Amino acid sequence: MVENAYHRSVAGSSAAHRVVVGDSAGGTLALLLTRHLRERDMEQPSGVVLLSPWIDLATDDPMSRVIDPVDPELGVTGLRQAGRWFAGTRDLDDPEVSPAFGALDGSAPVVVFVGDRDILLPDARRIKRLGDAAGVEVDLYEYSGMFHNWIMQPIPEGRRAIDQLLTFIDIHQRRTIS
Repeated sequence: MVENAYHRSVAGSSAAHRVVVGDSAGGTLALLLTRHLRERDMEQPSGVVLLSPWIDLATDDPMSRVIDPVDPELGVTGLRQAGRWFAGTRDLDDPEVSPAFGALDGSAPVVVFVGDRDILLPDARRIKRLGDAAGVEVDLYEYSGMFHNWIMQPIPEGRRAIDQLLTFIDIHQRRTIS
């Protein structure tokens, strides 16, 4: 479904002008989409932007439990249940369910924004490790004191992160077009 929507929305545009953005659970959808594009030898977008991404739907990293009491937006228990619902009959460690268990080989460059009061901080760090292992550029921005999806709030940290996000897009679209 996401793939069909992507293809309809980008029809007629150059991959150099495309950026895939995923917020929270949308991080899983964004990474699954770009992996499916790679598997089908289709053009990658110029970049992937992930905001507080949730990519391990089991949410079983011990750090998430430590952060849980200070994350005002999300809770481990609720995310674990949502992960089970999304997975259906599949295992939570299936890369088609949780991109944390896949690879980023051949991916477009990725930028990740997360706060240190976000229970998805371990997922963001995992994306960085996956990128490093695959030789894929992953820029990870961790903001002190920030919570889940803080980037969407009208606060100085949100504005600064949006500027960083726009710079990432500008740089990678220029690289792709050149």
